[in-house]
Amino acid sequence: MEGLVIQYEEGDEESFAMSRFIAIGKVISEKSLNRNGVLKILRGIWPKEIAPCIREVGHNLYGVLFIPKDHVRRAIEKRPWSVMGCSLALQE
Repeated sequence: MEGLVIQYEEGDEESFAMSRFIAIGKVISEKSLNRNGVLKILRGIWPKEIAPCIREVGHNLYGVLFIPKDHVRRAIEKRPWSVMGCSLALQE
């Protein structure tokens, strides 16, 4: 995911603080995968109690908000992850 730049919009301090709990996941695939299918699989991996917000942020690119923060590190350490037969690379 080299060269990926995510620019945050201005917001309140709480939103900025929560952004530290976000992992970005890139589904490694040449083709576009079904967005709803990917979101459903990711929700199956991380329930709302652990990841209250999962959103598509680009082409085969997803943002996952983890609470509490230590779940970000666990998700990254427990790789490899797979979605629809494709690898999912996670990065803080």
